[in-house]
This record gives sequence, structure tokens and C-alpha cells, in this order.
Amino acid sequence: MKKFKKHHRKFKRYWRLFLKSHSLLNTTTYRSVYFFKQPMREIDILNFLLDLSPELKATYDLYQDLLFALQTKNLERFNHLLETEHSLISPEFQTAFQTFKTYQSYIKNTLSTHYKNALIEGINNKIKVIKRIAFGYRSFYHFKSCILMIQNLTKPKTKILAA
Repeated sequence: MKKFKKHHRKFKRYWRLFLKSHSLLNTTTYRSVYFFKQPMREIDILNFLLDLSPELKATYDLYQDLLFALQTKNLERFNHLLETEHSLISPEFQTAFQTFKTYQSYIKNTLSTHYKNALIEGINNKIKVIKRIAFGYRSFYHFKSCILMIQNLTKPKTKILAA
């Protein structure tokens, strides 16, 4: 944005298009766009902004390739992208790219297995909410019982009264 003073408002307004997967961009419907004089599609706006800088275009293309490889769990494509030399990409993305290279073995495990952390993270979040709402428990047993009841892993003990 700092390099293109004339178009910085366009970058500020349409930054989400850079993060969107290329296959999800609108390529058919024209709509009136605030910073452009004529109706445009999302793909046209993105192409206009990418044509302003070859570094930005190279970085965007590499980002889209990495995104596609991760979404399709294509380990061969991902490894190929890490092995090839990319000289035009931005310094910020080079740092992120170096991080990908550092944790390549962990990413390989993630792509080759179907296990996810989402379920555990959700349970941890629920436990933290219980703890926050209750302002703490005196007894760990009561805290554990509350967590198990909310997760439907146990039923509360009820006393049967004689009739």
C-alpha cells in the first residue's frame, strides 16, 4: 500500500480478495465497485491490483499454490513448492515460507493423517468457560463432575425416594 499512493485505498478496501481461494472468486457477476468507475468482477479487481507489482503477483501465485496443495492434501505438490527457488516473493512471505520448511515433517504428518485438533480445542474452550462462569471450584471432584455432565459423559446422581 505504501508503494502505490494512488491505489492505496483500493488495497485497503479489497485486501480480503488476496486471501480468498482463487476458485472461490466471483468470475461471472459484475457489480458496481466503489473505487472503480465501471462494474467489475472480483477477479478483475484482483488482477488489476496484482498487475501493479510483480513481487505481489509472484507472492500471490505462490500463496495460491500452497493453499491448493494444503486444501487437497497433495503432499508431492507441497514438497515441490518448498524445494523450488522463489526469488520474487516478498520478504514477509519468505519468512513464512522458511517456517514451512522448518516444520515440513509436521505438515507432512498433518496431510497424511485424518486426525484434527479441533475437537480437543473445543472441549478445552468449554472447560475454560465453565471455570470462568463458576469463579472457581473448591472441590476438584465437583469441577470434574460439572465438566462430565456438560459433555454428556455421565449423568448426575439422583437419589430415589421411597414412596
